Amino acid sequence: MKVPHLRLSSLRLLSILLLSILYFSLSAQGDTQVTLVDMEMVPLVGVQIYSNDYTYTGVSDINGNWMIPANVGEDEKFTFKYVGYQSMSFTKSEISGMYQYVKMSQGLKLDEVMIVGRTDQLASEMIHRVETISQADILRVQSSNSADALGQNADIFIQKSQAGGGSPVIRGFEANKVLLVLDGVRMNNAIYRSGHIQNAITVDNAMLQGIEVIYGPGSLMYGSDALGGVVHFRSKDPVRSFDKEGSIRFLANAGISYASANSKKGIHLDFNLGGRKLGSLTSLTYNDFGDLKSGINRPNKYLGFGGRDWYVETLNGADRQVINDDPDLQLGTRYQQYDFTQKLVYEVNDKLNLMANFQYSTSSDIPRYDALTELRDGLPRYAEWNYGPQNRFLSTLQAKWKSPNPLFDKVKVIVAYQNIGEDRINRRFQSASRRHQEETVDVYTFTLDMNKYLDKYEMIELKYGLEYNHNDVNSIAFGEDINTGNKDTNVFTRYPSAVSSTDALGAYVYSSFKNDIGTKLFGGLRYTANGISVRYDRADTFTWPEEFYDGLTTENQAVTWSFGVRQDIFKKWTIQALLGSAFRSPNVDDLAKVRINSDEVSVPNLGVTPEKSINAEISISRKLGFANFSVTGFYTALSDVIVRENFVLPDGTEFLEDEGEQLQVVANVNADKARIVGASFNADWKLTKHWVAKGSINIIQGRIQSSNEEYTDPLAHIPPTYGKIQLQYLQDNWDIEARYIFNGEKPLDEYGGSTDNPELSTVDGTYAWSTFNLYGLAHITDQIDIRLGIENILNTHYRPFASGVSGPGRNLLVSINYTLK
Repeated sequence: MKVPHLRLSSLRLLSILLLSILYFSLSAQGDTQVTLVDMEMVPLVGVQIYSNDYTYTGVSDINGNWMIPANVGEDEKFTFKYVGYQSMSFTKSEISGMYQYVKMSQGLKLDEVMIVGRTDQLASEMIHRVETISQADILRVQSSNSADALGQNADIFIQKSQAGGGSPVIRGFEANKVLLVLDGVRMNNAIYRSGHIQNAITVDNAMLQGIEVIYGPGSLMYGSDALGGVVHFRSKDPVRSFDKEGSIRFLANAGISYASANSKKGIHLDFNLGGRKLGSLTSLTYNDFGDLKSGINRPNKYLGFGGRDWYVETLNGADRQVINDDPDLQLGTRYQQYDFTQKLVYEVNDKLNLMANFQYSTSSDIPRYDALTELRDGLPRYAEWNYGPQNRFLSTLQAKWKSPNPLFDKVKVIVAYQNIGEDRINRRFQSASRRHQEETVDVYTFTLDMNKYLDKYEMIELKYGLEYNHNDVNSIAFGEDINTGNKDTNVFTRYPSAVSSTDALGAYVYSSFKNDIGTKLFGGLRYTANGISVRYDRADTFTWPEEFYDGLTTENQAVTWSFGVRQDIFKKWTIQALLGSAFRSPNVDDLAKVRINSDEVSVPNLGVTPEKSINAEISISRKLGFANFSVTGFYTALSDVIVRENFVLPDGTEFLEDEGEQLQVVANVNADKARIVGASFNADWKLTKHWVAKGSINIIQGRIQSSNEEYTDPLAHIPPTYGKIQLQYLQDNWDIEARYIFNGEKPLDEYGGSTDNPELSTVDGTYAWSTFNLYGLAHITDQIDIRLGIENILNTHYRPFASGVSGPGRNLLVSINYTLK
């Protein structure tokens, strides 16, 4: 099976499937849509709906909609129940008289109903462990970016090589082994690397409705890369007007923010225009981050650790090393970021809803701080090292059709295009040559998700779908003389210089069964075919084997599965068990990258095969009237793990000279096996009417099989024990929270090689650290909110495991938000 054939077969299959969907959709007529809203006409998600004899049951979707079947009589009565709202009952005739909108009045507000992932599944129906981060959570801690929002609010560890970064680690998996999804579209592309990434920061956290984290293997629904889990960023949707008079609804939000540790200044504006059929949401965000100041209080044993003792200054083309008067000010961490979003929603009729989504994010050059602190023979290694402007463009068209028919009850189609620009610009100390490596990735995605209830009580559900993904990678490189401006093309590209592309086609089927005694069973299968094509230019700096110039293709296939059970016992205990497999197909970055890092240079190895995993986990949770407790244990067995090892060039040499330096040649290879074992503990406790306590702790251990077939060697990316404790006081018009964040130590002999950046730690590894933080919110009026915070109150100096930049010192946070409803 060749890659072009894969693409052609994919297009034929998609065409047939879309025509089938259209046929069955048009054949289903007569159902009536009802929309559930609160008193401010905001749609309610997850409202329970049932007829008097329970012949018809269901829940409202993400838009608050539910379909009343066509064969229901006008006098049939339906009851609507929603957590924290008063239950209501109406006949079909009465609903029609209310323009098919049911307003529900709020009583005592309890836990919100949360939806998760690309298919908008109810969190309470998920077999995986799921964690949701609300918009209020993000706003409370005034997160600088979306990666920080994850680290501050979820059981996720964040690694940082520079201030303009943030690489999520889930259950010991990081970078291209964690799948990032934005509004149902996978962000992972052909150049997501295995080390540490910063792509999450290109998602505008000021525009997020929430974030959902699905822990554990997610390949069944999402395909490659979801070994550790899935992070789904959900941006705000336009709000339409549900006023029966048909008036236009105008909403606006404006905010400014400041953080003292990096002199961050931010401004955000979004406004919404909504009619009965059409809604528009426009957003603009700008953030200016200055140089980050770290804490000053270090353990006595490491008094100088993390200090920025010097920096490089360039005057008239000459570099010199300059003493930094304030070593705790991390010079080389400043950058700016700009984000724009435009979303349009159009309700064609009560069955079909269309959504267009356009997002653009760009930045200034972002200094790679860890590289700017490197020394060689007592002198700076680099005078400059920047990621060029990080550009991400997304455009999607999403269609949702709800109309029960022989093929499906609901269908969701997403067609997406992304353009990603990722540049690396560096110059050695006292060298006039500035090196540019510029990558552009074009990504085309199609996803189709359908569900069908197989019985009238909606106890048995079938989900199935397709996904197609194509990536084109364009890689160029050149040198530039900073004095004369002359260009030099004798610079190796990071990826194949002629062409590289990837294709992936997957199909899945998933079934679930539940009964009225709290049992839920589910199982599913997925088939995925992957193809990669690369070709090198004869003008390359390296001399490659002849077949590299003719073009190479590699293909692989994977079948993944998941099975699980969930049992609710007396609505107090819940036990969940999950057994599933996952895979990660090597991408262009794995197979064909040329990269210098420290004393190593990575070279291509097209013999790399997919990584595979089998995961087993069990969760037990206990619900009391005033508290919830849960514990999850998991075991992951990995095979064909991709790791970096010493390698040889095509001519047999083990070292490469670059600008006078001898570099060890390394490449990605498949190791034998590895395993990860871990547990998470979570609790929340309502102490009184206003006081709430929460806490979590995460423990993970990873081992790779050594030459004697024992699991003794440390696996990379495994963070130390980490967690947090929160104490909140909640009032109607204000609240305050105290938060304690802690990380355990990570000895140097537990590091998993160069990926964990041991040269950036102390001589003993990562020391244990903790911070005390305070956050407050005051509702000044119905329109104005003020948020204040102070982080790292004790001004502790800390550097998270594997990171190249230290965390913020004592940090005063201020934000003012104005909302017009």
